[in-house]
Amino acid sequence: MLNRILIISTLSVIFLLNPSCIKEDLSKISTSKDLNIKTSFPVSSFDINENEYGGSLSLLDTYNRYNKILITEEFDFDLSNIFSESDYIEQLLLRVEITNNFPAKLEIDAFYMDEVGRTLKSITPSGQLELDIPTIADDGTITTPTYLIHDETFTKADIPTLLNAKKILVRVFIKEMVLSPEVQANMDKYNVNINIGLRSALNVPM
Repeated sequence: MLNRILIISTLSVIFLLNPSCIKEDLSKISTSKDLNIKTSFPVSSFDINENEYGGSLSLLDTYNRYNKILITEEFDFDLSNIFSESDYIEQLLLRVEITNNFPAKLEIDAFYMDEVGRTLKSITPSGQLELDIPTIADDGTITTPTYLIHDETFTKADIPTLLNAKKILVRVFIKEMVLSPEVQANMDKYNVNINIGLRSALNVPM
């Protein structure tokens, strides 16, 4: 029985090492020792609503006075804290995902800022992102929110500028608000949700 196992094992090894059984040309296998990695992770997520509006007037009173509202959100963003070796970064994609559950039209832009608040680069270089007014039922509830995804890609040439960024500034302009009595009665139930994520392509030498 032992001899039989040895014979089978020997035949198996010969079969595996026989060049006629190897379909891949070993001479064509790359000798590159670089490792290509793609990663994705969240950067920030926040809501805009009446309860979190920090103006001296209420959100509705501000709109009635100025016929528009500007809300800003600022949060930390430092590539040097995210990537220990920035030279490995080949490409970055910043995704901005917006859900409009607010009875108004939205215009949104965003910028990379340095540590003293200077604008370094726009995240929306083609202009403001626009979301239409969502579908509103007769009782003032929103039945179908409007939704938008914006992807902005940055190449290796953009990385030196982005390394100077310490914050991201998002500006939300609220316009053309529906002001029916039913909507005003539900004002504390509306919100705008914004999610921002980062996807990176890295080339890491082994």
